[in-house]
Amino acid sequence: MSLTVLILLLLAGIILIAMDILFIPGGIVAFFGLGLMIFADYGAYESLGSTGGHLFTLASVVAFAVILVQIFRPSFWKRVSEPAEVLGKVNTEDLQHCKVGDEGTSLTRLRPSGNARFGNHVVEVFTRHEFIEANQAVKVTSIDENRIYVQTLKTE
Repeated sequence: MSLTVLILLLLAGIILIAMDILFIPGGIVAFFGLGLMIFADYGAYESLGSTGGHLFTLASVVAFAVILVQIFRPSFWKRVSEPAEVLGKVNTEDLQHCKVGDEGTSLTRLRPSGNARFGNHVVEVFTRHEFIEANQAVKVTSIDENRIYVQTLKTE
């Protein structure tokens, strides 16, 4: 094998191991990467002789160590991860304007969620087992885990 092919096999093995560490957990991809690296080292001994094989193996171990050190440095993770903070929060303001038993009107279709008006406040609401069309009278049945649940108001 030529030196170019050996280097490409070595790089492919290192890339597969890095992919296993970063993206594809489980070890199977890393196993194939290790196999490629061993095959490249074997090919180096066959093509370049004993001294060339030793030098190639040493270079492959050093390259692998450098890449692993770079991957596990915090600065690497800062470059590849999302730096933005999560600024969202649960909308608990709606819960202050509604209580169980309040009656209002659905502004959108509730399939199973949408908006409804209770007095002067528009809030996001959910249904449990029904779809409600827009402009229907609804009643708050429960408030669980920051969700307001409604059902159709039965007119008798």
